[in-house]
Amino acid sequence: EVSWTDESASGIGSADDQLHLVAVRNGVANVMHTGSLRSAQSAEIILPLGAGVVHVYAFFGKADGSQFSSDKYQDVSLT
Repeated sequence: EVSWTDESASGIGSADDQLHLVAVRNGVANVMHTGSLRSAQSAEIILPLGAGVVHVYAFFGKADGSQFSSDKYQDVSLT
């Protein structure tokens, strides 16, 4: 599960920005367009990767793909 604070009311991003993830394991990157909106403030994500350490980069983007936020990084151990 991924969660965040929707700061769109303060002018940071838009409520309809979409969550994207890049999951990297063993040098292979998987780009995931989750469809989850910033306004939802959380999403349950199933990573399509086998067991091991996965490096996950999460960021938001406008629906038209014109702008993206900075990313946040977390490593995850899948069993």
